[in-house]
Parts: sequence; structure tokens; C-alpha cells
Amino acid sequence: MKKQLMLGALMVVLLSSLVLAETVRIYPTADAFVRTKQSNLSEANTNFGTSPNLNIGFNVNFGTERSYLKFDLSSLNGAEITSATFSFDRLASQDNPTINLYTTSNSWNEGTITWNNKPAESTLINSVVVTNQDRVSYDVTSFVNTGQFSFALIEGGENAYVTSFSKDLDTGNEGDEVNWPYINVVYEGDAQQCNTEADADCNGDVSLTEYNDFKYGFKNGLLPNITLTEYNDIKYAFKNGLLN
Repeated sequence: MKKQLMLGALMVVLLSSLVLAETVRIYPTADAFVRTKQSNLSEANTNFGTSPNLNIGFNVNFGTERSYLKFDLSSLNGAEITSATFSFDRLASQDNPTINLYTTSNSWNEGTITWNNKPAESTLINSVVVTNQDRVSYDVTSFVNTGQFSFALIEGGENAYVTSFSKDLDTGNEGDEVNWPYINVVYEGDAQQCNTEADADCNGDVSLTEYNDFKYGFKNGLLPNITLTEYNDIKYAFKNGLLN
């Protein structure tokens, strides 16, 4: 009898210590490429933040291009990230480019970033030679956190080229998001619950910037899981001071 009780107690301890892992796909809050020129015309001050593509490397028609992505994992505050994989969907490439993934600062904006004001790359995360695979993947577990961070994609010698889809790909059909860049995150524990989808940093207070980002995302089809009723409820609550 004692042996059975001890085994039963051991099973309770083992089961109570078991933590189930959850997986979530996080899309960028901002992404854009920058370009030196097109043909003989300088485009170093041109913004391409609304393009459906992200371009990396050198193309004889477009000059040198680099891409930047910003992510926000605030929705996972309170959880432990056990693995994270960043990937983008290869659309076309030439000369087997080596794509370097770097960390970079958050001091850029999707609507204003250009070649001349782009942030400098920081730590090299990894390099991948792009051949014919559809999605190009990087293990970024050691480089992500439950806040906001940015990546830069730069071709190794800037003499080869790859183009992919950005989060602004919008064909008007369902399922475009499978072609967007994203991070697959595996985490354990309870992620902090935000009071609404507009509470980007999950601090219980929706700022004007957060509300405007939410409104922009909904109106541009970036929040496919938000219904019109939910959007109108959040708009009413914000305008009547119920979300701060």
C-alpha cells in the first residue's frame, strides 16, 4: 500500500510540473526595403514601405537593396520563449545569394525609411544561402524578447539578389498571410492577456499611437481575425475613455 501511495504521489508531482508548450505565429508590425537607385536614377531618398515585396542584394536594374523588419512580442509578456524561428517566403532569386540576418535598432519607421536614413546593422544572427527553397528560415531564439525588436536582411557580397513577399502583399483573397514574413514562437507559461487587440504593449492602457496603429491595421486588412463589430466596439471604447 505504501509503495502505491508513493508512486501515486510521484505521478502527481510529475504531472503538476508538466508545462504544455504553445506555438504562435507573429507577423511584422513594419517591414520595408530600401534602394540606392533604379537604372541611372537615384532612389536613395525614396520610401518603399507599402511595397508588397522585400528585396535584398544587387540587381542591375535596381541597384543595391536591403530589407528591414520590426516585430513586437509584447503579447507574450509573462511567458518563457523556448524557441523562435524567423522566415521569409522566397519569390525569386539569382546567383544563389547569401542572405545575412542582422539585429538592428528600432529607430526607423515603415513610412519614412530610405537608403539614406536606414539604421546600421548590428549583430549577425546567421547566414543562409538561398537556392530553391520556398521559405528561408533562421533560428532567432537567442535574439528575440517579449518586447519590440528589428532585423535587417543584407546580401553577403551585395552582388546577388533575392526578392520575397512583405506583409503588404494583398491579393484580395484569403490566405495572403502564409506568404508574409513571420516568426514562429514556441513558449511556455501564461502569456499576459491584453485587455483588447489594440493594447499592443499589453500594459492595460491603449495610447493614441496604439489606437491609430490598430485602426490602420484593420482598415488595411492586416487584422483578419478582427470583425467589424469588434473594431467598432474598440473604437467606441477608446473614444469614450474606457481603454485607459
